[in-house]
Amino acid sequence: MSLPHPLDNPGLYAHVMPKRLMAWAVDVAVTLIITLIAGLAVALMTLGIGLLLFPFLWIAISIAYRWVLLTRYGADAGDAAGRLAPAPAGWRTPGSGRMPSGIRASIQRVCCSSCHRSYPSR
Repeated sequence: MSLPHPLDNPGLYAHVMPKRLMAWAVDVAVTLIITLIAGLAVALMTLGIGLLLFPFLWIAISIAYRWVLLTRYGADAGDAAGRLAPAPAGWRTPGSGRMPSGIRASIQRVCCSSCHRSYPSR
């Protein structure tokens, strides 16, 4: 089964980009708040030298944030706020109905994100 082509059914894709933008903004805000709190703690413990690690801390927290939420819930906070669909039922572990592993959820996220960006012209 494949997704309908946007040229055949444009109404299905009418609000995808604004929802993705809002989901991205929510995720950035959440990870930034968590990173600022952790960065403040690191800066206080290292007397400010730890601020040099801020970009790496943000990357680590962003990866952990998405990994945990995609593994446990099939969607991150931005997707929930944008009312985007969680991982489809086909991505659940067969037989157990559990959410997929972090690796499988991450692969699904990349595949679904990339398929909405570019479509071959007809």
